[in-house]
Amino acid sequence: MDPENAHIKPRSSRARMPVLLTECLAESVGTFLYVFPGEGATAALLIAGTSPANANLGSLLNVALSYSFGLMLAVLITAHISGAHLSPGVTITFTLLRGFPIRKVAPYLLAQFLGAIVATLCIYAIYGQQLHDIKLALEAAGKSQLVISATGPASVGGIFPGANQNLGRVFFGEWLLGCVLGLVIFGALDHRNPLMDPRQVPFLVGMAYLMAIIGFAPNTIVLNTARGLGGHIATSMLYGRGVFENRSYIALAALTNIPATLVGGLLYKLLHVQRAEETVTTVVHAKQDEETTATNS
Repeated sequence: MDPENAHIKPRSSRARMPVLLTECLAESVGTFLYVFPGEGATAALLIAGTSPANANLGSLLNVALSYSFGLMLAVLITAHISGAHLSPGVTITFTLLRGFPIRKVAPYLLAQFLGAIVATLCIYAIYGQQLHDIKLALEAAGKSQLVISATGPASVGGIFPGANQNLGRVFFGEWLLGCVLGLVIFGALDHRNPLMDPRQVPFLVGMAYLMAIIGFAPNTIVLNTARGLGGHIATSMLYGRGVFENRSYIALAALTNIPATLVGGLLYKLLHVQRAEETVTTVVHAKQDEETTATNS
């Protein structure tokens, strides 16, 4: 997830577009690899909850592992091509704090949304029959309002809060987790960290997402604008505009993780600056002590 690989300057303006297209393709593929297994596990969990015969098919742990392993694979495969941002929040934060070229921001974001949309449509294609059966069962029971809800088939690609969930608490959880993930990402990419090796980055970031999903998915989390909004867009293609009825939550889900990731990155930079100042102060004091000792001698 290091943008440094994306800073290679092409030899001419003619070479610039193919390089950017390659990077965007990598971002789409990487986002697909992150979203596809996670939503697949979500579909399995939903089917398991509505069919006693399939009760052993899904669990929250399966969903968390699928997202985190998918993210690890995505970073391993695409980091050397595009930097493996895979999230608008990461791209924007890298632009502001790590010098990622601003001309690449819009193409990267579009590529990430495309990857998430395609992944979601593929999941609905694979599990279409089972999800349609669940939809028909809800409508037959007079519960058609649950089709587009946190427990309905639209929740495979879309992310919806619970019926009585407080959006303030949802925002607080999303904000804190976004900050933590930003902190982890910047710490993992810091070459001055003696405990980190670049080869560990995919696994550390994947473990951070695993922690977030296992611990806080019941509070409704998104963590990635491409996954959240892209999934909603794809879901609306099948379930209609009702997917976007809760505009307050859509805005919260789409926007919160972006400034939160930025704050996490800033916090890591603040910690590093503070540490650097302490190191300089220690060196200066040591030098003064040496000079005092030499004078006394």
